[in-house]
Amino acid sequence: MIIAVSDVHLAEKPADPKVRADDKKFADFLDHIASNQLKKGGDLVLVG
Repeated sequence: MIIAVSDVHLAEKPADPKVRADDKKFADFLDHIASNQLKKGGDLVLVG
């Protein structure tokens, strides 16, 4: 399985703490998926 993710919004550095918290949750979620996929021999592609 190949997972493609755009990380453009993460580079915007929003001032709103809630948005930052949501981005942190999203980044943690991506890390979890990537770790599981890479263990299974999958690929993770970041599109920025």
